[in-house]
Amino acid sequence: MHTNTNTPPAAGPRARRRQKNLARILDGAMEAIVAGGFDALSMNKLAAALDYTPGALYRYFPSKDALVLALVAAVIDEIGRDLAALEGDVLDPLGRVVAGAEAWRRFSEEAPNRFGLVSMLLAAPRLIVTDEALVANAMATLLTAVRPVATALEAATAAGDLSPGSAIERTLLLFSGVNGVLQLKKQAPRAPGFLDLQRLFASMLRTLLRGWGADEAVVTRLLDAAETSATPMPGSAT
Repeated sequence: MHTNTNTPPAAGPRARRRQKNLARILDGAMEAIVAGGFDALSMNKLAAALDYTPGALYRYFPSKDALVLALVAAVIDEIGRDLAALEGDVLDPLGRVVAGAEAWRRFSEEAPNRFGLVSMLLAAPRLIVTDEALVANAMATLLTAVRPVATALEAATAAGDLSPGSAIERTLLLFSGVNGVLQLKKQAPRAPGFLDLQRLFASMLRTLLRGWGADEAVVTRLLDAAETSATPMPGSAT
């Protein structure tokens, strides 16, 4: 019988234990952040909470920076899986672009703490990590994760639905715009008549897509469909 030599060998007991311990450490780190904010995370406190010695914890992560970036990488991987699923949806390219923005918005609702980590990486990386090389690696991973949206933008341009332009630049602008609107969530209750997040979210998408050459009627149809299927955003008018 022919054996496929390209198939990776099954992980042994030691590797499985290591993966289980890594997951436990990352879960503990996220719990610490949820309970006390980012400043509450420290290697010594985490080791104590997990019943590890600090030395044992450092064998898995040589620094707090490395731990935080591993946590961010796990979140980015989760985002990437959500966005990759769009490629299997029966949507036209512009529909996949809007669905990508909606997936990012939905992630912020379902996993606010994990969303906050990635937002900090985008807005002020030095607040969470001081190692520039690790930040660069995380940003490269994020760009890979959002590639399905860039691919949809490329397809929309090739189909004539958008004017020519850099797909990756537009992807970054799209996620920056969505992120900017979502950052207003905490302020929405203080100005309910002005900070209607659902309206701002739709307006931001409309402005970008129209600026990139999308047809007004098409944009309206896509945004109306997205709003109908979406759960209301906190701070939105009812």
